[in-house]
Amino acid sequence: MPRVPAPAAALAALALVFAPAVIGPGAGADQAGAGGACAVRTAGPWTVIPTPGPPAGPTTVYAVDPYVPSRLFASDGRMVWRSADGGCRWSTVFDVASASSTLDLPGPPEVTRVVAVTVPPSPTRNAVYLLLYGHRDNGPTMIVRQAIQSGQHGPVPGSYGDARQPTTTSMYYEPAPMHQHWHLMGFERMQLRTPRGANVVTDRKNGFCLGDRYPTADAQHLPNAVQDNDTPEHSLAMRLRDNMCGHHDPQAADITAGISVGSGDDYRYDVDFQWLDITHVPSGTYDLVNTVNADRTLLETNYTNNSSAIAISVQWPHHSRTVPATITEPPRVRLLRSCPGQERCASSG
Repeated sequence: MPRVPAPAAALAALALVFAPAVIGPGAGADQAGAGGACAVRTAGPWTVIPTPGPPAGPTTVYAVDPYVPSRLFASDGRMVWRSADGGCRWSTVFDVASASSTLDLPGPPEVTRVVAVTVPPSPTRNAVYLLLYGHRDNGPTMIVRQAIQSGQHGPVPGSYGDARQPTTTSMYYEPAPMHQHWHLMGFERMQLRTPRGANVVTDRKNGFCLGDRYPTADAQHLPNAVQDNDTPEHSLAMRLRDNMCGHHDPQAADITAGISVGSGDDYRYDVDFQWLDITHVPSGTYDLVNTVNADRTLLETNYTNNSSAIAISVQWPHHSRTVPATITEPPRVRLLRSCPGQERCASSG
């Protein structure tokens, strides 16, 4: 958003966050960049966008959205342009001379020159899904991009080519008999920990096929849950409901994975590697901790609630504190309490 002399600066800061797409004839029309349309291409893990630059110049102010790198702002001091596709197309969002703006500034604003452009901190605040696309030209693994919706009920990127948010994760085809589909790598992990946080056991499952498998118990109360059938999010939810990540298709070149707000993806304990081996774990109280997006490669508005835990007790037969030399009976495992959004649970009660 433009940073302008007081007193209009604070008003401008609020306006960009809640601005409509177009406010009037003086601003908001899409324009090709100075060099014409872009020919976007991929080169390994990189997306190459030969940006032509904004419609006029010389550009004195430039900003890249750190959350959505394809979202750019530029200014020559008199006008501010915005691009949502990495610089291929630009629209005017502010004009000092006419006070015409899609930023909905109260006017006439006391602005004589644009000196800086900053970016709102939460571009995904209205997100209603986690959507990822994998693609490969050759080789055993896929490059993965995250798709970001352009505003509430805005268009949903429909392919890897439309998605612009890069990630450091990948997808690979898991041939194990109970899987035989493409897995998103490193999405989450399960650990058994002591009440002080020391790791005891880590799961062996390293990949996941994400889809809308069931509605969550609180789906009707979540503000961004898919409710209206006549929205792009609902159409996407219908796709994710039946998503099997290329089941029995190791030759696939493109894969979709994702979960809508208000839906969940469950993992049964009797499927390969979807368990923790506790045959060497002594009797005691432990935290079972689930963490998603641990390396923060996926874009979120809030990373502080990515871990949840349950406190459990493990008790071997005959009140033994240690694992028997020969295991003839399983230990008794009891749920003590649940702590959504917290890494520690056994020590909190």
